[in-house]
Amino acid sequence: MKISKDEVQHVAKLARLGIDESETELFSTQLSQILTYFDELNKMDTQGRSPSLSTPLHNGLREDTLEVSLSRERALMNAPEAADGHFQVPKIMD
Repeated sequence: MKISKDEVQHVAKLARLGIDESETELFSTQLSQILTYFDELNKMDTQGRSPSLSTPLHNGLREDTLEVSLSRERALMNAPEAADGHFQVPKIMD
């Protein structure tokens, strides 16, 4: 599938990207190659195949465990300024 320079310019305008003529030509070629590859992938027979066939299913996050946290006094120990058990910061808004 061929992507024209006008289509590249239109998408760049929608994305508010300033691209010059050489980039327009480059992106037109690259996007056309990507879409051609997708057309080839669409021709493959995937009947009976699981979408996650090559991807093991597992939780990549650690277990949520209860841990001891800092006490308020320890958290405020090195604070430049603290008041009433809270960090004191300069006022930035009226």
